[in-house]
Amino acid sequence: MIELLDRCVQVHVSFELQRRQVVLMDRYAVRYRYPGESADKAEARLAVKTAAVVPAFAREQPGLAR
Repeated sequence: MIELLDRCVQVHVSFELQRRQVVLMDRYAVRYRYPGESADKAEARLAVKTAAVVPAFAREQPGLAR
């Protein structure tokens, strides 16, 4: 996810504003990918909320294809 963000930043520098959210989502993607660990309700809510932020941000950027 972070590599994709780095590429997005090269095209549109404003994506740098989303780095914190992407790092958080990347951590969730790795941490909970394998059996044995699970998120609590608060972490799950935060993950869902964060997962919606970056695409919404991308759709709002002028000059990017929709």
